[in-house]
Amino acid sequence: MLTVARPKKESRGSTLRRFSLRKRAFNIAVRLANNQIKTKRRKISMKKLCLHFLLACSSALLAAPIAHAENISGTYVSSCANTAVILQIVQLSGNQLQGRAEQVSPSSNGQRLNTWNYSVSGAVSGDTIVLSLKDADSPQFLSGTIPMSGAVNGEGLQISGGQSGGSGTFTWILRRSNQSVFDSQVAALTTIANAAANRAANTKRLEEQRKAEAHQLQVEIQSKKSFDDYCPRTARMESNLKKVRDDFRKITVTMNERLEKERVTPPNSPGNGLDRNQILYSINDDWYNSNDVGYNLNNLSMDAHYKNGTIDIRSNLGYPLKQDAFSGCGNNASGFCAQVNAAFNRADQCNTDLIAAFQKTYAVQAQERTKQEAIRQEAARLAGMNQ
Repeated sequence: MLTVARPKKESRGSTLRRFSLRKRAFNIAVRLANNQIKTKRRKISMKKLCLHFLLACSSALLAAPIAHAENISGTYVSSCANTAVILQIVQLSGNQLQGRAEQVSPSSNGQRLNTWNYSVSGAVSGDTIVLSLKDADSPQFLSGTIPMSGAVNGEGLQISGGQSGGSGTFTWILRRSNQSVFDSQVAALTTIANAAANRAANTKRLEEQRKAEAHQLQVEIQSKKSFDDYCPRTARMESNLKKVRDDFRKITVTMNERLEKERVTPPNSPGNGLDRNQILYSINDDWYNSNDVGYNLNNLSMDAHYKNGTIDIRSNLGYPLKQDAFSGCGNNASGFCAQVNAAFNRADQCNTDLIAAFQKTYAVQAQERTKQEAIRQEAARLAGMNQ
């Protein structure tokens, strides 16, 4: 026979505590359920609000007209300070574009203007514009086409482009304008370029003037040196000319002494060994020696540029001629120019003295040669021989 244990009988306090816990758990569950319901209601409200907003925006968008580009035909001019650009285009049917463009900008040195002319074709769609620029001066066998693209912005255009293998890209910022504004910009660039060219020309002129003055100074320095060196040179030539005159005279004296001896020598005979002939041979040798002195005189004349009784001093002074030396100096100039003047005057006086020395020497040559020829003829006659 099985025995079943009878459960203990709970006390009143335990029963109350269990009831209190169950009630608290029920209240928490009810609160959580209420919160979930409120959250769902808020989400539903937000969804409804967003849906209403989207419907309102959609209605507004549907009601607004679709934006499209207006006809952009017209003249556009750049606003750059150092480049003038004009673009004249016509918008054709199908949003095609045709026109011309011209760009004027300074050269690399800023002294002249470079001008490029283009024929233009392209298209526009909305606020987007695409152009092709054809260089009018490009050879036929080259494309010479520059692609450009950009945006239409109210009353203006901003387009960029370039050519592969070229010098890079460039940008034109253009606004609606007219030809006269472009012409004014070109005129302003021309004024700037002309001013730069004038400055460069003045700089070049001043540099050339500086070089000319420096060259002139060198000419004057070299000229003074040449003038100063000329008098010692003429002094040496005068000394040589004096020797030539002395040689002519000495030969004449020697020939005359031989003639006197021949005059007292008995006529030629087998017995006296033809003594007069021997004396004649010596006189003829003196004559040939006098010829050599004459050749020496001719050489001195060539060295001194003595011709027709005068000497052109410029031939002796070489490059620094008198007019070159004095081109920057006045006759009454002071300072270094005065020294150049004084040096030339000394050289000119020395040249005058040298001319006189040549004239005197040639006169002595003529006189002595006449005497020598007479002696030679008499000596030949005494020896019984004809010259």
